[in-house]
Amino acid sequence: MKSDKVMWCRSNWPKRLLRCCAFVVLAATAGIASACELAPGGSLADVVVNYDPFAVNTAHGVLDVELENVGDVECDVRLTFTTSGGQPIGFVTIGGIELTLKPRDASGSLRAESGPGSFVFKLAAHSRGRAEFDAIILKDAVTEAGEQSVALALNVRSLEGVSLLGQRPFNLKLSTARRAQMNIAGAAGAFGSGGTVAEIDFGVLETGKSRRIFLQVRANSKTELTVSSLNHGFLKHVGQGDTALISYAVLLDGRTLDLSAVAVATLDLPLTIEGRSSSLDFVLGEVSGPPGRYEDILTVDVAPL
Repeated sequence: MKSDKVMWCRSNWPKRLLRCCAFVVLAATAGIASACELAPGGSLADVVVNYDPFAVNTAHGVLDVELENVGDVECDVRLTFTTSGGQPIGFVTIGGIELTLKPRDASGSLRAESGPGSFVFKLAAHSRGRAEFDAIILKDAVTEAGEQSVALALNVRSLEGVSLLGQRPFNLKLSTARRAQMNIAGAAGAFGSGGTVAEIDFGVLETGKSRRIFLQVRANSKTELTVSSLNHGFLKHVGQGDTALISYAVLLDGRTLDLSAVAVATLDLPLTIEGRSSSLDFVLGEVSGPPGRYEDILTVDVAPL
């Protein structure tokens, strides 16, 4: 306001009244100048985190918030992440996985506040700025393959609590790839325990002799296990080939697999890092034929469905 707005006062009024009027005008002017003025913002893009439950996780999603100060003064803006119902949050849980939104390391214009999910962003007068956040994993878990999401919002207010842009909704999405992993071990146990077996040695061949290994499998969906034999269920004499064969059987958790073709089994596994162990037994048939080394190549594979 300009000072000529009070010049109608008569000169015989007390000076203290004129001084009081001047004080009121100046206070009103200062109050108007300090207000934050932000241009209307567009909608926020959904934040997608691509997640592999069995990898050392560096997964993250990106949220960039464009802001424009159209006012004449520098402005501190409070950005608070909330549920869709307006409750401030420091982290969210999706499918057992904890995630949080934090300022990107390269973003030096944001400072965290003591409240959950609350940050202050400084904007110069008549300028544009970008508040940059990353969605990161706080706590890993094995979750089902596919996409899961939670509805969130970003509240934009002044430090005094005045709403500047209202509630800006967005979705935080966790996109989990289908994964299945297998370890062939000499003992039952959690995935990766007990070493790895690459060769099964019967020693001296005897009818009915058996050997056992374990398939340690983990996955985040139903899984297909396939077993194929190069010689279709026979040990072949090295040197004499098809003229000297010894049959053998393979049993998965006690169930005989048909090795005349590719044997297929469907596994329904727990959603855990440890997965589950299944026994794989090898039993020799009748042993006959010339002495020497007999062998076959067995291929075992798993794939998520």
